[in-house]
Amino acid sequence: MADLGNLNRATSYLDPSNGMVAGQTFQTFPQTFPAETVGNAQTGHTSILSRDDKGRYIYDGKVWDIPTLEDVRTRSYPLIDFRPLGRGHELDSGPDDCGKTALAVYSAARIVTGTAEGPWKDEPHDVLFILTEDTPEMIKAQMEALGLTDEQFKRVHRFTQSDINELSGDRPDDATPVFPRHVPLLREMCRNADIRMVVIDTLVDCIGGANSNNRDDMAKVVAALNHWAASDNILVVSIHHNIKGNDGTAKQAAAGAGTLTQKSRTVVAFDIDGEPSDPSSLRHYFQLPKIKGRADHPSFEFRFSAKTMTMDDGDVQTVPYVTEVLPSDVSIDELRAKRRTDAEPPMDADEKSEIAAELYGYILDHGKHMFTADVQKWAEGRGWTAKNLRKVYREAGVAQTKQRCPHPRSILYLTDPALYEGEKVKDPEQAAQLWGTPGKSGNSGKSEENQPLPAGKSAGKSGKSEP
Repeated sequence: MADLGNLNRATSYLDPSNGMVAGQTFQTFPQTFPAETVGNAQTGHTSILSRDDKGRYIYDGKVWDIPTLEDVRTRSYPLIDFRPLGRGHELDSGPDDCGKTALAVYSAARIVTGTAEGPWKDEPHDVLFILTEDTPEMIKAQMEALGLTDEQFKRVHRFTQSDINELSGDRPDDATPVFPRHVPLLREMCRNADIRMVVIDTLVDCIGGANSNNRDDMAKVVAALNHWAASDNILVVSIHHNIKGNDGTAKQAAAGAGTLTQKSRTVVAFDIDGEPSDPSSLRHYFQLPKIKGRADHPSFEFRFSAKTMTMDDGDVQTVPYVTEVLPSDVSIDELRAKRRTDAEPPMDADEKSEIAAELYGYILDHGKHMFTADVQKWAEGRGWTAKNLRKVYREAGVAQTKQRCPHPRSILYLTDPALYEGEKVKDPEQAAQLWGTPGKSGNSGKSEENQPLPAGKSAGKSGKSEP
């Protein structure tokens, strides 16, 4: 493996949102191209514009051309087992301990041994694990359980996050790359070592100081990984975690900014079905709710076995490993919906009407809109859960929104247009957004309207406070 100390000296990856990519059009780019110095309003610097012997433009040290669609041909994207190859970055997301890493180890072992179905069958290739959670010892144990030999382990490479106090000298054996900054270095290393699959476990630990909830930060990370996987025709698989709970679809369950699933070319959603108190009842599933360019969303079940193994330090451990992957008709969205239904007993009509009336009255007592978290605290005191509230929003004449501001918070607002007569807003939702956005409405959400009622008070069906 190349000298890992070079990580800190790696060059920065060119972010397409800040730089220019051949064939991209910019509003500030001149309409004519005289042979003179041209100013670029976007970057604030000047460059000399010239043309090469083929008539292509030379700008900022790059060759520019405007290709037509004449020579474009449909491209097929083969599968390595079930993983699309050459499309771009793959995001594997699921709850804790659902087998995401174990499945990645299974795929890696098949690539190393040349047994994976697809264009690499009978052609062994190298793999790379970038580890911040699972230890290299456990990855090796799982691969040993799958039958890898000492010679085949030479094709399995690793970066691991180590304790800085254990490092000696200026050439650490372990280091954690940061995306997108270290992508150029990793690409060069992978080309030299014939690495065709990269497993990032976990992605959120490899983004440096970036904010995983920031759309722009995550767009840069995923753009770099997409470009790497597609350009070099390899698998770049990131292990990721879900947010808590079962609300939303499988794609919406991934933690962090929505850009992660929106921009990743493939999304693999994991889940478990069965009774946690009875391990023998547990079934492990994954589904591809997104494959760029394909309409199908295939599901699979993957099954485990276990071996009792003696580790290098003499410790005896039971090592679980994936033994087979089978097609399935189980939908991850259906599993999530089932748990939502099972977790909450159905409400009868009288109970729904009571909650709806009190919810409307409580918000009306505080104005026309409140932060959702404040309403939920009030509801908990009444013995109602957040799910109880969501079931009666429509009946109560209440809706939920999330405004765009530096610190977005969900807002509940009353939907009756008559309450907003005379206000310069297009609809009740905009009124709620302005109310919750500091500096736009004069109300930062801390006015008297949004303060809780005095202790012992609650809103009645008329909207007035009652003892």
